[in-house]
Amino acid sequence: MILYGFTVISSIAEPVLGWIDNVNGPIGLMLACGKGITQVTLAHKDSTPDFMAVDVSIKAMIVAAYHRGIHNSSSDKPLTVYNSSSVKKSITNGQIMQLAVKYFMLHPFDEILWRPRILITGSKRLFYYLTIIQQVLPAMLIDFVLKTIGKPQTVNLVNLQRKIYIATMALSNFTLQTWTFKNTNFLSLLPHIPEDEKDDFDFDFNDINVEDTFITCLTGAQKYLFNTNPNKITQARKKMKKFLWIDRVWITLLIVFIAYCLYSIISWRF
Repeated sequence: MILYGFTVISSIAEPVLGWIDNVNGPIGLMLACGKGITQVTLAHKDSTPDFMAVDVSIKAMIVAAYHRGIHNSSSDKPLTVYNSSSVKKSITNGQIMQLAVKYFMLHPFDEILWRPRILITGSKRLFYYLTIIQQVLPAMLIDFVLKTIGKPQTVNLVNLQRKIYIATMALSNFTLQTWTFKNTNFLSLLPHIPEDEKDDFDFDFNDINVEDTFITCLTGAQKYLFNTNPNKITQARKKMKKFLWIDRVWITLLIVFIAYCLYSIISWRF
């Protein structure tokens, strides 16, 4: 018996709603977007990543072991493989990131680097250049300013951006295309759960709303990973409004600068 657990996300029920202890998988990218650390990512916006709640995977693992324990596995000709995958209960990369931006605009972190925004590209070359322009250069500037004024840094932003870039490239084989794993054997375990154990081990996720699940994941991540204080939400939203105005001013200045450069080049040529 083999049970494959694919991309694991926050719990949907146990031990508590939205529990998570790491920033791996799509939740990590969504959190980085919410913090303003990630402005661009490498993915096909229409590809659908496969994910599963951690408590569902664990329950399925226990039920699979129970089922194999009471049946003579030696009588099975092929090796039974259980894919803990969501298949039809999926959401595209584009929808995931749109959901992240929308969520963090309403429920911002106490501390952010920039306003939540994400650009999705399927080109590795474009991703490289955009990462340099939108993430690495600003990180270098912020690191320089903090060192200049003598403010202590808990994280070196340039090193963080390097790690994010390396991790994104390593996962590109999964983010640039859709992988489909059949979960027929996985779902076939449901009827084998004893009636008196269903309350504890039933892992049927057919009625789960995917968007609501990801919102629960983000809420749990803010609570359990970042210890976000819900009483400071008003202050956080005021800070977000300031970043929105700064962002608009910055974009306006950038457009004016580019227009001026183009005008100067055209005037010089003609």
